[in-house]
Amino acid sequence: MPIQTDMEQKIIEAAIACVERLGEANATVREIAREAGVNAAAINYYFRSKAQLMERVYEKTLENAFDWSDFAESAGAGARARMAHILSHLTAGAQAYPGITRAHFLTLLDSRDERSAPTHMFFARFLDRMYDDMVFRGATPGDALRDRLIQAVSAAVLGIGLHVNLWDGFRGADMKKPAARDRYIEEL
Repeated sequence: MPIQTDMEQKIIEAAIACVERLGEANATVREIAREAGVNAAAINYYFRSKAQLMERVYEKTLENAFDWSDFAESAGAGARARMAHILSHLTAGAQAYPGITRAHFLTLLDSRDERSAPTHMFFARFLDRMYDDMVFRGATPGDALRDRLIQAVSAAVLGIGLHVNLWDGFRGADMKKPAARDRYIEEL
């Protein structure tokens, strides 16, 4: 990734804020420019197009969401506690940034979206690293562990990360509260 200027960072942060507030389709170059306090020409100068800006936004947000150093506090934990910590962190991030999280998962679901390949590769690398980490901590290697990781990450990030209000009525638990979220994750 090329070195990023302060102006590029400002525009990327504005794009994230617009996607969160308006959704990707409604986060126009004009809205992003307004949020960043720049004119639309600055966005075209630094990124050439909204598509290229969004590509950088997705790269940046994936790197941030799946930054392995964020899991350092559970480095000495066993496999179960480590996995719960990672899932809790991912879920909290999905709840904090539902617009970006939704946009990432939509690209994964739409194989015609050219952004899906890098997003797929990023998730696959993360799951591979998580798998290796779990095996290192004593989990039994094999397809069963791989399946459990995919299921747990999906249930945590999609289930209570993006559909947090569903749980209020159906399960009677406020999954926005860390204690309720962590109980659910522990059950996973």
